[in-house]
Amino acid sequence: MIVKLFMILLFAGQILFSQGAINYRLGKQYYNSGEYDLALTELHRVVTAYPDHYNAHLTIGEIYVAEGEYDLAEQSVKKALRHNPNWSTAYELLGSIYEEQGSIDQAIQAYEGALGGADSLQKEQIEDAIDRLSGRRTVSEGELEEPAEDTVAEKLPRSEEISVDRRDIPAQAQEKLEKAIDLYRRGVREDSRSDLEESLQYIRRAIALHPGYPAAYYYGGVIRRRFGQNDMARVNFERALQDPDMGYNAHFYLGRIHGDMENYDTAIDHLQSYISLTDYAPGIRQARAHIEEYEEARQDRSRREDKERQSVFRDPLDDEIRRVPPQRSLPQYFLRIDSLLAMVVVDTLTDEGQAMLRGYRAYHDDKLDTSIEAFYETLDEHASGQVAEYSLFNIGIGRMLLRDWAEAARVFRDYRNRFPQGELLEKASFLEALATYEMGDFEQSRTLFTNHVRSFSEGSFEGKSQEKIGDIYRRLDEPADARTAYRKAVQHAVGTHDTVHALYKKGYLLETMKNSEQARHFYGKAIAAADAGGISERVPHSLYRMADLYYDAENLEQAKLAYTRGVREFPEYPDTPWGYFQLGNIALKRQEYEKAIELYERVMRDFPDDYWSEQAEWRKRNAIWEYQYGR
Repeated sequence: MIVKLFMILLFAGQILFSQGAINYRLGKQYYNSGEYDLALTELHRVVTAYPDHYNAHLTIGEIYVAEGEYDLAEQSVKKALRHNPNWSTAYELLGSIYEEQGSIDQAIQAYEGALGGADSLQKEQIEDAIDRLSGRRTVSEGELEEPAEDTVAEKLPRSEEISVDRRDIPAQAQEKLEKAIDLYRRGVREDSRSDLEESLQYIRRAIALHPGYPAAYYYGGVIRRRFGQNDMARVNFERALQDPDMGYNAHFYLGRIHGDMENYDTAIDHLQSYISLTDYAPGIRQARAHIEEYEEARQDRSRREDKERQSVFRDPLDDEIRRVPPQRSLPQYFLRIDSLLAMVVVDTLTDEGQAMLRGYRAYHDDKLDTSIEAFYETLDEHASGQVAEYSLFNIGIGRMLLRDWAEAARVFRDYRNRFPQGELLEKASFLEALATYEMGDFEQSRTLFTNHVRSFSEGSFEGKSQEKIGDIYRRLDEPADARTAYRKAVQHAVGTHDTVHALYKKGYLLETMKNSEQARHFYGKAIAAADAGGISERVPHSLYRMADLYYDAENLEQAKLAYTRGVREFPEYPDTPWGYFQLGNIALKRQEYEKAIELYERVMRDFPDDYWSEQAEWRKRNAIWEYQYGR
C-alpha cells in the first residue's frame, strides 16, 4: 500500500514537473520578448509549485528591475539566494539593485558576495563595480589595447546615454560569451587561429540566444579585426557601441577602421567619442595622434579633389552601376527591402550623370558619409530637376544605411514636399514612415504608414506597410487592430518572405491572445508558405511554437511531428535542446521508456551546458524507475 501511494505521488510529481518546466520556459520566452506581465504569470506559477526554483525567482527579480520595482526585485533575488546561496549572478543583480536605490554600502557588500563563485571575467566586472562605488579607479599604463589589438582597455566613466541594462541577457547567452572570451584570450596568448575561430562560433551562439548582444559583437569585432576582415569588424563594432563595458572602446576601433577606409570625418568623430568617454592617458594620446594623422590626410585629399574637378571625368560606369550594394548592418526587416535601399543615378554619359558620379561611386565603395556629402554638393549645383530629385533621395538612402533614422525621416519628408509628383514619391513616403518607426515614434509612424496606404492603394509597399502597422498596434497593446493589420499584410504581401513573416506574426499575436487553435493554424500556414517558396525564414520559430501548443493540448502526435522536424532540419536553432527534451517527454507519456531514456541522454550529451540538460538527467531517472517498476 505504501509503495503504491509512493508511486501515485511520484507520477503526480512528474506531471507537475512537466507543466512547471513548460511554465518556466514560457516565462523566459515572454521575458526575453519584453512581455513582462505574461512572463510574471508563468513564473509565479512555477514558484508556487516549486518554491525552491531559484532560476524562476531570479528571472522574476530581473523583470521587476526592468519595471523599476526595486523593492519587489530585491525580495525575489533574495529568495533565489536562499535556495542557491553562492550564486554569483544573483549577488551581482542584488548589488545592482542596491546601487540603483543609492544604498552604496549594501551594493558593495552584495558585489563582494558575488566574487566567491565568479569566473575571471565576472570578477573583472564585479571588481570594477566595487571600485566605481568606492570612488577608486586603477589604470595601468600597459593596458591599452590598440597597438596589438588584443586586450581590453581599462574601463572608464561614461555618459548616461551609453548606459545599457545588461540584466535582460539570458544566462545561456552570457555563458556562451564567457566561453568565447576564454578562447579568444587563449588564442591571443598562444597565437592560435583555431582558438579564435572557435571563439567566433561561441559568439554566434550567444547572439542567436540573445539577438543584438552588444558585448558579443564587440569580441566578434576584435577577432575580425585580427583576421584583417575590416568590413565585418566594422559591422560588429557598430553593434557593440551600446555595450556598457566595451562600447566606448568600440569607438577607438571604428576610428581606426574608418581611417583605413579613408572615411576621415567618421574616423575623427569616433576617436573624439572615445576621448570623451575615457581618462586613460595612453589611449587618449594614441587617439589624438590618429586624429592629427587623419586631419592631415583629409586636407591632402581635399587639395587633390580640387585639382581633379578641373578636368571632365567621363568614364562609363554601366557595369559598376549594376553592382549590388554591399550588405550593411541593418535591422532584420531591412533584408526584405534591400532593393529599395539602392541609390539611383541618371545616365552617367550625360552632364547630369557626371554631376552625380562622385556620390554614387562613394556609395558603392561603402563610404556613405562621403557619398552624402557629394550628393549635397550636387544638390547645391542642381537645385531642381531630376538630378536634384535623385540626389535628395540618395541622401535619404545614405542616412538609412547609416541608421541615422531622424535625419533620414527629415530628408524623405523634404523630398515629398519638394517633389510632390516625383518619380520616387512612393518609395520616399514608405521610407519616411519606416525611419520614423525605427526612431521609436510609433504613433507618428502609424499615421505615416496609414497615409501611405491611402495614397498608394495597391502599391508596391502596401503589404509591408500593413505589417508594420500590425507591429505598432501590437506594441501599443491593441491586439484586435493588430490582427486586422496582419490580415491585410497577408492579402497584400509581395513575395514569399513577406507572406511568411505576416503569417508568423499573426500566429504569434493569436498565441498571446490565448487563441491556441488559430495560432497553430497560422504557424502552419507560415511553414507551408515558406516550404512552397523554398525558404526557411521563420520555419523553426513556427515549428517550435506550434509544437508547444500541440503539446499543451495533449495532441502528442502532432507535437512529435513538429519537434522532430525542428531538431532534424534546424540543429543550430537555440531551442534544439528543448525539442529533444520534449520528444523525450512525449515518449515517456507513451510509455516508450527506452526511446525516452535515449532522448534524455542525447540532451545531456550534446548540450551539457544547457538548462534542459540538468532537467533531462532528472527525467531520465524517472523514466528508468517507471521502466523497471511501472507507474
